[in-house]
Parts: sequence; C-alpha cells; structure tokens
Amino acid sequence: MADIMMKYLTKLFDENKSILKKTKPIVKQINSFEKQMQEKTDEELLAQTEILRKKLKDGNTLDDILPEAFATVREVSVRNTG
Repeated sequence: MADIMMKYLTKLFDENKSILKKTKPIVKQINSFEKQMQEKTDEELLAQTEILRKKLKDGNTLDDILPEAFATVREVSVRNTG
C-alpha cells in the first residue's frame, strides 16, 4: 500500500513541476508589469479595462493580454486589501 501511495505522490509532484515550469515565463511577464501598475492612479487602473479591450479588438489574443490583465487585477487587489 505504501508503494502505491509513493508512486501516486511522485506522479502528482511530477505533474505539478511540469505545470510550474510552463507557467514560470508567464509569471515573469506579469511581474514585469508590477512597477508600471504601482505607478498608476486608481483612475488609470480603471481605464485598463478599455485599453485591454481595445488590444483584443486590434487582434491580440487573450493569451497576449493575460500578463498585463493579471498584473492590473493584482494591483487593484493589493490596493483594496492593503
């Protein structure tokens, strides 16, 4: 039984490593927006919605705007939760 559990846990952690490896570049992109978002006023952060919508209309994909969108949401969250 312990052998089966160990195999299961090993597989689970290997899958998590794979997911983390795939998301690491995206996290780096999100973090690259941090300072830029911190410098924005509340009104400028609110305007980000329209900026991102325009980028989508201009042909960008959701994957293209994901880092900037996530960085925006993160900054709003930080400001609202302290």
